[in-house]
Amino acid sequence: MIPLPSVFYNDLTFRLKLLASIISSKLLALIGMAVFREGNIIHLNKTSLQVIDACSGLRSLISLLALAVLFAYFTQKSIWKRLSLVLLTIPITIFSNSCRLTVTAILVDRIGPQATEGFFHILTGIIMFVIALVLLMLCGTILKRFRQ
Repeated sequence: MIPLPSVFYNDLTFRLKLLASIISSKLLALIGMAVFREGNIIHLNKTSLQVIDACSGLRSLISLLALAVLFAYFTQKSIWKRLSLVLLTIPITIFSNSCRLTVTAILVDRIGPQATEGFFHILTGIIMFVIALVLLMLCGTILKRFRQ
């Protein structure tokens, strides 16, 4: 695979980080946590979380897109269903990455900063990617029920 040009990659990473920060801070406020967001930094009661480039979700998006193309090719008969399923990976990835960030923030608030590294961080990444795959398959099943 050819890497994305730096200008495109950096811009997309920045936008995804910001979007994940916005959604996550709204989800945290929705569940009653005190939260304040400045750009891609989420301030909690005890600490602050900076959403770095690695947490943008771009790698998950690229991986899920590759899987979606294969999944759509083998499960959907019409072009519009295949294209729809592939395009649905974008909101699915953004949602799952925002949920991962939200869960990480909750863990940091309850457990401490060690939740941003090691076991918990890897586990939340794996769980959220599996959830994204399940959502993709669910969307594929729903699309399959539609007539051409």
